[in-house]
Amino acid sequence: MSNRRFGLSSRFFFCVLLTPALALAHAERPTLSPVRPGSVPDQSRVPAAILNVCKTGDPFHGPACFRHIQDAVNAASVDGTLIQIWPGLYKEEPFANAPTADPDMNGLFSYKFHFDHPNGENLIQIMGETAAADGSPSGIGIPGKKNLTLRGMGKNPRDVVIDVEFKKHVGIRGDNADGLIVENLSVWHAYDHGVYVLDSDGFVLDNIHSGFSRDYAFLTFADDHGLMKNCEAFGAGDAGIYPGGSANPPGRFSQEIANCSSHDNVLGYSGTNGDSVWVHDTAFYNNAVGLVSDSETDHPNYPENHMLFERNLVYDNNLKVYGANANIKATVFENSILIPVGVGVFLASGNDNLVQNNQIWGNDRYGVWLASAEGLVIGPTSTPAALPFASSANRFIGNRMYPPAILPDGASDKANGTGSPFGADFGWDGMGLDNCWQSNTGAGGSDATGNPILLPPCDVPVIGGPMPITAAPPNVQNLLEQGALMFVDGPNGPEPLCHILGLPPCDWEPGPPACPRNLPDSSCNQSPPPPTACGPSTCS
Repeated sequence: MSNRRFGLSSRFFFCVLLTPALALAHAERPTLSPVRPGSVPDQSRVPAAILNVCKTGDPFHGPACFRHIQDAVNAASVDGTLIQIWPGLYKEEPFANAPTADPDMNGLFSYKFHFDHPNGENLIQIMGETAAADGSPSGIGIPGKKNLTLRGMGKNPRDVVIDVEFKKHVGIRGDNADGLIVENLSVWHAYDHGVYVLDSDGFVLDNIHSGFSRDYAFLTFADDHGLMKNCEAFGAGDAGIYPGGSANPPGRFSQEIANCSSHDNVLGYSGTNGDSVWVHDTAFYNNAVGLVSDSETDHPNYPENHMLFERNLVYDNNLKVYGANANIKATVFENSILIPVGVGVFLASGNDNLVQNNQIWGNDRYGVWLASAEGLVIGPTSTPAALPFASSANRFIGNRMYPPAILPDGASDKANGTGSPFGADFGWDGMGLDNCWQSNTGAGGSDATGNPILLPPCDVPVIGGPMPITAAPPNVQNLLEQGALMFVDGPNGPEPLCHILGLPPCDWEPGPPACPRNLPDSSCNQSPPPPTACGPSTCS
C-alpha cells in the first residue's frame, strides 16, 4: 500500500466517535497512467553507442572510462546507449553532494523541478525529455535518454555497488524514461526508494539487489510494459516491491514480476492500484506481511483490479517490525495503521484478482485475507471522491497451504497458516459479490481452513454459465479485525484500537527497534559487502 489507509473498517463502524491520524508514505506528482503503445524492451538489442564507467585505473578503458555513473548518463547523446558499469563501489560523490531545493507543487516534485535541479533528489537521474513550462514532459526528446541501458559488468549484482548513504531520496530514478533497462547491480541505503521508474513506457529491471531503503526497495509508478525479474528486495521500511498506479490494458498485463525474492521488509509487496500485474514464481518470506494490494483514489486507475498471483512461495511472514529486536523500522503508516503482522497475502481492497497455485504456509494470522472495508470507506471520504465498493470477483484456486517437501533455506516447517487466535488459511469479511474459493488444500490433503468456515466455491454450474455468488452475511469478527488495526487518539497519544477494544493479536511491542538498518541516523547501518574487483578479462 502506498500511503495512508488500510483496514479502515473501523471508520466504517466508528467514524462518528473516532478521528484517525493519517500518515503519508508515498506521494508523487499527479501522473496519468494510460495504456501505452510501446513494448517491453529487448535486453539483447544492439546498442547504438557504448560508454564505460569504472573505479579502478583499468588500462583497458584508459581515460575514456567515466568515474561516475551519472557522468556517463549525462554524456549519453545517442538514443539506445549502453553504459557498462565495471565492478566497484559507487557513491557518486559530486552528485550525492549536489544542492537540494525546496519542492514545488505544495511539497511534491514536478518533472520540471527534477529537470531544473539535477540530482537535487536523486543520486542517479535519468530524464527522458525536456521539461515544459507547466512542469510536465514537453514531448521534445533528448537524444540518448530513451532506450538507455545501465549494465553492471560483474559476475553478480553485488560486484557493482551503488551506496546512496541516505544522502538522496532515490538511488536510481528513471522518469519518463521509455525503454530503460537496468541490470546486474545493487543499490543500498536510499533515503526513500532504491530504484524508481516513473511514468515510463517499457522498462526492464533484471538481476538487481536493493536493500535497506527507508521506504521502498523497488518502486514503479504509472508505468506500462514493465518487467522486473531475478531481483532481491530486502530491508525496506515500507515495501520491497511496489508496482503502483499501473496501466490497466484490456487483455494483457501492464507489468510482470518474476523469479524475485522479497524478504525482511515491512511489506514484501505493496500495490496500490497495481492493475493488471502478473506476479509469479517469486518468494515472499520473513516480512511482516507478504503481499498487500489495495485501492486508493489519489493514484491513477482506481480501483485495483486484475492482478494474477500464481506459483509463488509465501511463508513465515511474521516479522515483528514493532519489536525492539527488529533490524528495520516501519516507516509506513506510523501512528496511523497497525501492520497486521502474520499475513501472507492481504487483498485489502480490489476486484477481479486471481490467486492460484501458490504455496502458502507459516503465516501466523492468515495465509490469505480478502477485505473490503477500505473500498467501502476510502472512496466517499477521499479526495477525489469515488463510489464505495466491496471487493468482488476475486478467485482463490488450487493453493496449497502447507510447506513443500523440500523447504527453502530458512523456511519453517509449520503445517499451515494458523497459529494466532484468529488464525486461518483464508480470511474474508463476507463482503462483495462473486468471490470464490476452489481446490485449496491444507496439510495431508485436508480442506484449507477459513474464517468464515464456509467459503463460496467457484464451480457452481447453472444453465447459461456460473451462478452469481451473492455476498455472505458480514463477518463481524473479521471486520473488527480490520478496524482494530487503526490508531485512535488515546490518553497518551495515538494508540492502536486493538488495545482499546482488547482484541488480540495486537502485535504491538515497545519501539522503535533498537538497531534499525534502514534509517540514516541509526548506529547499526552497515556498509554493503565489498564488490569483487575485476577487469574486462575476468568479468566477462
